[in-house]
Amino acid sequence: MNKISKYSWTIYPEKNLFIKKMDKSTFLHHGTGIPKEFKSYFDIENLKIGEKKEIQIKYFGEVMSAHFEIINLDRARLMWGKELREIICSRFPETYDYFKDGHIEEITFPELKLKKLHKGQIYELSFIDEEKIFLDIQSEIEESNDSLVNLEGNLVSYYGKRYERNHDNRKRAIEIHGLECKICGFNFEKVYGEIGRGYIEIHHINPLYMKKEEHEVNPETDLIPVCSNCHKMLHRDKNKILSIQELKNNFLK
Repeated sequence: MNKISKYSWTIYPEKNLFIKKMDKSTFLHHGTGIPKEFKSYFDIENLKIGEKKEIQIKYFGEVMSAHFEIINLDRARLMWGKELREIICSRFPETYDYFKDGHIEEITFPELKLKKLHKGQIYELSFIDEEKIFLDIQSEIEESNDSLVNLEGNLVSYYGKRYERNHDNRKRAIEIHGLECKICGFNFEKVYGEIGRGYIEIHHINPLYMKKEEHEVNPETDLIPVCSNCHKMLHRDKNKILSIQELKNNFLK
């Protein structure tokens, strides 16, 4: 897959995909700069200085207003409002504190991903904050519909690496275990109503990326439904994935 990198941006033109390593401006200044070489990929190459192009950014069903603007011949910006800034700061509180308080220690900066839809009028947003979470959670959202029946773990190209997943295994795990988080008991439908019906994340008790090869997955013993918060806490330590019981013991303190 062809890609082009410039400053903190990496783009995949064939996929209309833009990945930005998040920096101070994304956390504190409601936006980020666009390299002039990339203006055509965002469909803003014909904007004049001072002009704006209104767009929408979609994030998990929420639609937020944003716009591109041309500052001068060398600078363009993508700017967004309070809603998205609050999502970013709450999603990555440690990185926000890093920029807000002016810390000097090194940290790993998260990345945001924009997928261009509908001729550049709408962009779908997601985040890539840590490789293990990306492999084990993000691929849940963007599952392959043609993976091998009951076999998972084939290494495939996916903006880096990801591991194939079997959608049937997810459905079977829900049939066996239900839709409540097995750690804290959270149920999306009970809290959010119709929009939460049928939603839960599925955790691989033995993460796929640790297998390094194709293997059979048993939905009854290898998969377990968890809410988004518990799922991320299981993966919170990059060097040690917590077991279900370890997190449950901590939750029940």
